Amino acid sequence: MTKRMQPVFTIKEFGDGQPFICMECYKADDGFPDQPFGFDLPPGTTMERAKEIRDFLKVNLTNVLALA
Repeated sequence: MTKRMQPVFTIKEFGDGQPFICMECYKADDGFPDQPFGFDLPPGTTMERAKEIRDFLKVNLTNVLALA
């Protein structure tokens, strides 16, 4: 059975100002972790570039799948 989660992508920053992408669960079937996932971006990524990446993910990733 395949379970699906609707992700929400936000931008967070480490203490040094380096941005990263955070993926949290908006709506999910049972069995997905409650804690968000984080994605490191290449060193030196600007906030503007992080927003572009986040926006791309929002448009192009509609669900995260858990394959069983």
